[in-house]
Amino acid sequence: MAGSHEVKADWLSCDEALERILAHAHAMPATSVSAAEALGRSVAETIRARATLPAWRNSAMDGFAVRSGDLAGRESGTIRLPVAGESYPGAVPLAGIPAGAAVRVMTGGAVPDGFDSVIRVEHTDGGAEPGFVAIHRTDDVGRHVRAEGKDMRAGAGTVRPGTVVHSGSLPVLLASGCDPVPVYRRPRVGVLSSGDELVGMDEFDLVAAGRGVPDTNRAMMAAGVVEA
Repeated sequence: MAGSHEVKADWLSCDEALERILAHAHAMPATSVSAAEALGRSVAETIRARATLPAWRNSAMDGFAVRSGDLAGRESGTIRLPVAGESYPGAVPLAGIPAGAAVRVMTGGAVPDGFDSVIRVEHTDGGAEPGFVAIHRTDDVGRHVRAEGKDMRAGAGTVRPGTVVHSGSLPVLLASGCDPVPVYRRPRVGVLSSGDELVGMDEFDLVAAGRGVPDTNRAMMAAGVVEA
């Protein structure tokens, strides 16, 4: 055809386009926000525990802390022990518990030194007789005592840089004593879509009249930026 000429397309591959974008990208500066505002943000530095958790050996069950040696050779029948005290979460471990005695302990309560077992309350009479407990089963000997520092130790890293704060990582941050939280600033991103046929929702009558196409791409891309 007279006057026609071939136009050479100047396309970029996805890899080339991404390479050009990343060449102009740079890390966002860090800032600090409250833990409540940190959801969806990326942690900017290694978070280290400010305390050892748990601070003491503690119980994984409601029940009675005992020394396994006090039950040795008494695996059959009911074992009756005096109860020398009670341990609740947040209290320091009891001391001076006499040999052959038990300690009533709640889940999370400190287990006294020398006690290596927690007999769950379901395997006892629950201390029906004041000052005593009757143990019906010894399956729990050597069990249900959580070690000091099982969750985290003071100074140890608990959350890595780049971690996105969500409902699972937020409790770890708070347990580490981290509030406010160092996070990267959110970038400001502009989104556009092109095409003469595209119309916004305020012009949807044009779509109904067959004179336009809903501009869904812009909303999709904006949502993808928020979710990234």
